[in-house]
Amino acid sequence: GKLLNNFAFGTVTGYVPVAAGPHRIQVAPAGRSIDASVINQTVSVNAGIPYTVAAVGTGASNLGLVAFGDNNLMDPSKANVRVYHLSPNAGPANVAAGGNTVITALTYKNASDYLSVAPTAYTFNVTATDANATVPVSATLKAGTVNSVFAVGLFKGEPALKFVLATVNGVPGMPGAGSDPNAAQTTTPVLPWFLGVI
Repeated sequence: GKLLNNFAFGTVTGYVPVAAGPHRIQVAPAGRSIDASVINQTVSVNAGIPYTVAAVGTGASNLGLVAFGDNNLMDPSKANVRVYHLSPNAGPANVAAGGNTVITALTYKNASDYLSVAPTAYTFNVTATDANATVPVSATLKAGTVNSVFAVGLFKGEPALKFVLATVNGVPGMPGAGSDPNAAQTTTPVLPWFLGVI
């Protein structure tokens, strides 16, 4: 059945519940039949784990899906943030906040560990190390939220590189929880989350 309809480049949908196990996922341009799919891939999901699923690539001939296991357990007095590197040509990236490098050498198709931070306004400076170019990303992070920053698009290309912030409410847990980007979460049903980056 159809899970999502008319989602565009750089947009993030909410979680969509599906059964555990393998799923054939087809993505077709809006207004076209599923026979015109530009992505036709099987993704397996486990029970009790929410996922972020990103569509990545630079053109119709090399598009694909990447699935990330999410962990929304957290200390409710903090804010959690994770960065997803989904820009094919930006090269490795470092992320700094308050003058301190908090993520080092994050590469394409990967996500950082979760960072547990005080809830406040931040400017994250994202540096593409190969190009020696830095882009500031401002965000106000609220207590009890899990914040995902997606780097999508092309550095000096079209569609242009941009950063998309998506926020969900966290699940109260033990302080310090939420540091493993592949950790299982046993209190939530399977809820894949699709990010359109094509």
